Amino acid sequence: MITLLHPELLFDKQKIYRLPKFVGKIASKQPDTAIKMLVVYSQAAQLLAESNKVLLDNLAKACKLNTDNARYVNATCELELLSEWEKRYPNALILLLGDISFDAKFQQVKVNELKKIGQSNLLKAPPLEQLSQSKEGKAELWRLLQIHFKLK
Repeated sequence: MITLLHPELLFDKQKIYRLPKFVGKIASKQPDTAIKMLVVYSQAAQLLAESNKVLLDNLAKACKLNTDNARYVNATCELELLSEWEKRYPNALILLLGDISFDAKFQQVKVNELKKIGQSNLLKAPPLEQLSQSKEGKAELWRLLQIHFKLK
């Protein structure tokens, strides 16, 4: 008999993606300077829906980043402190999507605010679900990303 990991998805026709668990699971603790944007989102499901993955991919492309320069992390599955991310991704913007507050430093950043805390540049935006449905939310996030990546 075959045991299914997610039997509720057996007849679901929506394409889903399981992202590799990069944070906390990397064998090497060497800094990854190629990563320019670390996107931290929070959702109950471990799987990222196709529409959300496309949104994040398009966001990275608009910032002139490729898939090797951006990482997506589900904070409900992979908790790390800001200090760990600073060491592992020293050149990255940490984009917090939603209420990511397991590190006290994350609570210092307000929604739609770009802030430097320690070595890190943090940007907090609305949750993925809200962002995907809000043109105003996307526009404000894009404005802040243009400032950070000097795209204007």
